[in-house]
Amino acid sequence: MAQEALKLELIEWLSKLDDHETIAYLKVVKDSKSGNHDWWDDLTEEQKQGIERGLKDIDQGRTIPQWQQDEVNRRLQLIGKGEIKTRSWDEAKKDVFKR
Repeated sequence: MAQEALKLELIEWLSKLDDHETIAYLKVVKDSKSGNHDWWDDLTEEQKQGIERGLKDIDQGRTIPQWQQDEVNRRLQLIGKGEIKTRSWDEAKKDVFKR
């Protein structure tokens, strides 16, 4: 019976909902469950082009491994917290090239 109560709660909530974006999203979810509907058809041209660009980047090797992105994000968080400092390229060159 809990599922029936949840359904009624959702029906009541949806009947009062004025947010067009949320309603459109729920329609996409409903349609995607039908089995005959291709989610690609629901995408905007801009979204489709973004996916195509991403696939092309993958094909051409223009990607970085997830561990590397995670490390960049970790370091950016530390910089944001002030736990590590950054320096200019000129300062770094002196250490790297010992000049």
